Amino acid sequence: MARSLAFWLENFCPTDNENEKTEAELHFNYWSLKEEKINYLDIGVRLSKIGQFDSINFYLPFDFNSLKYEPELGKTVCTSDGLISAIFNCPESNIKPNRENGFYDIDFSLSKKEQPIRFFTRLLAENDNSPGGVKITPQDEKDKGCILKFPRNLFVFDDNRDGYFRFRIGLSNEDEKSITTIDKPNWSIVTNHFVESEIIDFRVNESRNLPDKVKIFLTDKRYLKKIHFFLIRDMYSEYKMSHAAYFRCRILESDLWGKYLFINGNEQTQKQKQKQKQKQMLIYHWKGQNNEGIDHFSAFAKFSGRKIHFKQITLVLLFILVLGVLSGLLSNYIWKKLETHVVSSEQTHDSSLDVQKIRNII
Repeated sequence: MARSLAFWLENFCPTDNENEKTEAELHFNYWSLKEEKINYLDIGVRLSKIGQFDSINFYLPFDFNSLKYEPELGKTVCTSDGLISAIFNCPESNIKPNRENGFYDIDFSLSKKEQPIRFFTRLLAENDNSPGGVKITPQDEKDKGCILKFPRNLFVFDDNRDGYFRFRIGLSNEDEKSITTIDKPNWSIVTNHFVESEIIDFRVNESRNLPDKVKIFLTDKRYLKKIHFFLIRDMYSEYKMSHAAYFRCRILESDLWGKYLFINGNEQTQKQKQKQKQKQMLIYHWKGQNNEGIDHFSAFAKFSGRKIHFKQITLVLLFILVLGVLSGLLSNYIWKKLETHVVSSEQTHDSSLDVQKIRNII
């Protein structure tokens, strides 16, 4: 069942000053690559005209106990050639790191198209040895969701630059069910119908799908102006329909985005990275925009794909093997029955001849 994410600014103070009217823009990249077992949700936050608030908050309908929060995504983006221009769709002209405060000041060559940004990369989760970081807490005992709180003191904002940060959530099979529903045909081995349907139902600030304790924070929508939802799929996954026409669809550059997908350097990841370079991916883009503020956002899309799993192949081969064995046993049984019948007929015929001979002698 689809469950909604939520975003809000805690203790947001609205103002009539046009230069201080905070505007928020959200970027969601949902990597749903079944064959490679890649299932990530990347979230980016962009703030402009930054006013007064205490923290930036997300509610995620994912299990707190198994949540895979990856804070190093921003640093990977800022230190890898080409990823900045790919994410913001504009070539950068200058990148100036400030490692002491954990951010990169980035200027773009087409300044009229893209406002300079300050990309924050110090987003470590708070723990006993490192207080003051990102607070990750369970939402409720009855609800498996969790809340991510990014305190304002993590960020050193600049009035002349938009603030931006990005992080990743690795989704388990159970987490995935909050966004994706898969419909598998019954008796596919018998019917030879191996087409699976997959429905992506992504929601943000959808009140009817949120816990009551989260709804109370969503009273002000004025600051949320834009939402971009990017869905990345395998090439073989066939697009069927969606809630609205997607804004754009294109092939994703495997070599460039391989750096982004695999941000760890272990041996297994390197093998996946090499394998992924040979795969083709499609990226679909939907967006929502409202100058008065976005109350809620949802993106619905349906895909299908013909996929035969190893388990299905094994069952088919096993069925063929069992059928062959049973056919052999049945053939032997029938042959023995026929052979017995023939022998009995011959013995009966021989007995009749012997009786006739005795009669002739008498």
